[in-house]
Amino acid sequence: MLERLRLPAVLTHPIVLRLYAFTMIVGFLNGIPDVVFNFYLIALGYGSDVSGQMAGLVRMSGFVFGIPIGIAVDRWGSIRTMQVGALANIIVWGVLVFAPNLLFIQIAYFCSGTFFSIATVAAITALSAFGSTTDRAQLVGMNFTIITVMGFVGSLVAGFLPGWIGPRWGVSATDVLAYRGTLAVLIVASAAALLPLIGVAAQSVQFHADRGVHGVAEVSTPLINVVALTIGYFVVGCAGGILHPFLNVYLREVYTLPDGSIGIIVAVFTLLMGIGGVLGGQLVHRFGVRPVVVVAGVLCMPFCLGLLSPQLVIAVGGYFMLCLLIGMVFPYMDMLLFQAVATRQRGVSKSISTMSWSLGWAIAAYASGSIQRTGNWDVLIVISAVGYALCGMVFGVIPFTAVRQNNTP
Repeated sequence: MLERLRLPAVLTHPIVLRLYAFTMIVGFLNGIPDVVFNFYLIALGYGSDVSGQMAGLVRMSGFVFGIPIGIAVDRWGSIRTMQVGALANIIVWGVLVFAPNLLFIQIAYFCSGTFFSIATVAAITALSAFGSTTDRAQLVGMNFTIITVMGFVGSLVAGFLPGWIGPRWGVSATDVLAYRGTLAVLIVASAAALLPLIGVAAQSVQFHADRGVHGVAEVSTPLINVVALTIGYFVVGCAGGILHPFLNVYLREVYTLPDGSIGIIVAVFTLLMGIGGVLGGQLVHRFGVRPVVVVAGVLCMPFCLGLLSPQLVIAVGGYFMLCLLIGMVFPYMDMLLFQAVATRQRGVSKSISTMSWSLGWAIAAYASGSIQRTGNWDVLIVISAVGYALCGMVFGVIPFTAVRQNNTP
């Protein structure tokens, strides 16, 4: 069955399945606050300015702790780092749900973003220790699909939970207590994330990683070179950050869609990214990693420009295709990066790439806010489209040369 679908046999490796189970839970719990956390803040009496601060704090945590997370993964191992992260997340959400004031909420929410960064970096680093280069690309692509789809499921569940919890606790669905009960699910989910990792020895994953290429010791890539290899991440971060976070506003202002319709469209965007991750794996198996990343990145441009159309069907249909293509690009960029660094550097290199992407996204989102005040959405669309095409070209030009091997005994 796996051969017919061109899926790697290593997909059924017991450790890989456990890592995917961990990713499923992480994706699910990550989707819950996307829906209800802002409502929780409103119920507490805070305004939109606080919500904006919180969104910035979550993004900033990945940037601030990017390097330390990578070092922890490389030194402690992926499994141990994920276990520590899950334990810490139980405490974080326990503090956040019962926080006595805004300062505690801010600190706890900042730390919650760190756990998601840990889960992403550690899981991808662990999966990259299995199989051939093509196998690893498909494993990471499947991981991206799982975390994306489960985030969608978590968001759906979160939409119903306050209405179910509130009446049972004798309050309305918009009461603080109803939202606290919903967010308390994250405490349970964080504890559940530990279960797939129980009994998985760190050495069992490290064994695969320590073999390097053909069992030969690898030469470390200078840190400055690793930073240079992540330029493409910064570019794609800019392309996404300047438009994607504001699509709901764009759809409301330009096409006057109701919030319910916008929610459905945005949900489909997320699902299509996950589907793109699976399709990308099949294409990587046939054509290789770099061609898929380059071609899919360049093809993003015309579909992004579809948002310029006054016809809703063309605009949304074009962005649907864009999300599908992004799913073919985003998870496989890591495979190009990993082949150019020593195996023991993958944790740090993934962290640096995450920091580069986060920085590009944050800068572009800030600039986008200034441009939006002029009401000129066309400029944002064009910049985003050019950015995606440039991303594809950058990944085609950067020399992701296979890491050198040290043949001395």
